[in-house]
Amino acid sequence: MSEVTSEIVWLHRLLTELGVQCPLPARLYADNTSAIKIATNPVLHDRTKHIEVHVHYIRQLVADGSVALSYITSEDQTTYLLTKAVSSSRHWFLAHKLMLRQHHQFEGGC
Repeated sequence: MSEVTSEIVWLHRLLTELGVQCPLPARLYADNTSAIKIATNPVLHDRTKHIEVHVHYIRQLVADGSVALSYITSEDQTTYLLTKAVSSSRHWFLAHKLMLRQHHQFEGGC
């Protein structure tokens, strides 16, 4: 999650520098409710004392309103299309979410 958060911040700064307005907060979807709770809860507990610096960075971005974390079920993660074995129906559902189309839909045309 920390790598994606860093990429979000970098892309936002790049687009802002290029004059493209990007609304904040940037939404980051995760399927791990524990990670979301740790990143959004500013209170340190005995069980979370081992947390590394990158988690504090995510907490700061959430507190600043730069990033918003949201839960998404594992089945709806579009990344699973590229990283997991999925059924044919799930494949086409996720491909549709990514706006992927079959190549024959583009034939005949420029």
